[in-house]
Amino acid sequence: MRCSTFILTFGLILCMASTRTYATESSVQTPKTNTTRPNTNKWFEPSYLIDWGLSLGVAGAGLALLQIEPPTRPFRVGDPSISNPYHDNTISTGLAAGLSAGIPLALFGLSQIWVRSGHDFHHAALGLFEGISLTFFTTTLLKVTIGRLRPDFIARCQPDSQLSCTGDPELIRTGRRSFPSGHSSAAFAGGMFLSLYLWGKLQPLSARGTFWKLLLSLSPLFGATMMGVSRIVDNRHHWEDVLVGAFIGMGFSWLTYHLHFPAPWSRKSGTPKRRLRVSLAPMLGPDRFGFALSCLY
Repeated sequence: MRCSTFILTFGLILCMASTRTYATESSVQTPKTNTTRPNTNKWFEPSYLIDWGLSLGVAGAGLALLQIEPPTRPFRVGDPSISNPYHDNTISTGLAAGLSAGIPLALFGLSQIWVRSGHDFHHAALGLFEGISLTFFTTTLLKVTIGRLRPDFIARCQPDSQLSCTGDPELIRTGRRSFPSGHSSAAFAGGMFLSLYLWGKLQPLSARGTFWKLLLSLSPLFGATMMGVSRIVDNRHHWEDVLVGAFIGMGFSWLTYHLHFPAPWSRKSGTPKRRLRVSLAPMLGPDRFGFALSCLY
């Protein structure tokens, strides 16, 4: 899977959280606790820029791993597990990346009609990108380390009497990257994050929950499942490749969602977390002496 698709999708999204400052005078006043919602009209917080940069770095590392040649494993011409016919992709790599990232981003944007919070969109976009980046890196690392042969490897290889491959070199190279499925891991990374996002907003199991809310919250996982099934039907992956890829994508998206949002079943589900950072600085003036308390999120 090409990392450039992810960078193109997310590279223009630069969102930062807001800043608020409180001042206290020595031994006179105590700082007030900020109980208001974050001001989403200001968009600069260095720590979020660091997160975006690290995510891009992880995705770039995954792209670099694609240049590594997978190990060459011995094979047997009569092995039925790798003797399936070669078919074109039902869902191309570019389309899979676009669906995995583009559909969630579009729905994050559409939800702002009701949510009206740039803070919410930023956290959703950042969490999605972090999950997909980690998924892409891990999937690629396993592909080039394990070197499992695809179900259609014999058709790609076209071995001669000495079992030397005579087919297209690029097809042979990618034919050694079966485990785990990149399509499946990307689809479930995007699908799981979007499902958690919708669940947190709709609360389908609450007192106001309805069946349509439950279906809508689970629909991204249905779509990801169909993409995984297509990889088996196309003879591109073994079922184990698809299953492990699904677990990788869901696992990382579960983590990155909870990095930016409360648990979907919590009382504040769907409300983005505030990144609180408290700092003290001396405050000197002709009529005041004390410290400034800054709260950034």
